[in-house]
Amino acid sequence: MVRFMARLLKITIEESAEFLEKQLKNTRAASQEERIQLLWWLKTGTCWRGFYNT
Repeated sequence: MVRFMARLLKITIEESAEFLEKQLKNTRAASQEERIQLLWWLKTGTCWRGFYNT
């Protein structure tokens, strides 16, 4: 049995949400798009809304 300890991960995203959104629209490579999209989700709080409501 493997147990994982929950740890709080704190990161600082220095780019603004607007900058990340512009980069996302101008990116053509899928790998870059995924990275920028994840940063945008974290910056705007989009990816955590459902998590905290459960």
